[in-house]
Amino acid sequence: MQFEDESFALHVATEFERRGFPPGSLVLELTRDLEPVDERALRPLRMLREIGVEISLAGYGASSSSLDRLRSVPLTEVKLPGDLVRAAAGPALAVLRDRVEIAHAHGLRVVAEGIETLTHLVIAVQLGGDRAQGFLIRHPDSEIVFP
Repeated sequence: MQFEDESFALHVATEFERRGFPPGSLVLELTRDLEPVDERALRPLRMLREIGVEISLAGYGASSSSLDRLRSVPLTEVKLPGDLVRAAAGPALAVLRDRVEIAHAHGLRVVAEGIETLTHLVIAVQLGGDRAQGFLIRHPDSEIVFP
């Protein structure tokens, strides 16, 4: 994994300074299979956070290991998988809402992925998320920010 190399963090810092990028203009998204598991991998992520790079965890809420990562990885946001958001109803909605509250308690932004219909958008709002991402909005990498 390239971001585990401290020289990657230094390269990003150099490019931010050289190009005048504002803090937060880059979001590094970690997938569950790329989550750092040891201190050696966390050091470069902490360096990236110090220069303003935002770090997002995809697949949040899909496993209990995601909750453990909230304490160890220097995240700025988590992403709820679209399949969980779209299936949220009844008790499942309450469980996901709890996960959103836990993320907010850790000071993290929550993005609901896979928003394809207005119904999905309503669910994302009901969950208490901060942003939505999916084909309803535009390309899946586009987001809207909730007021």
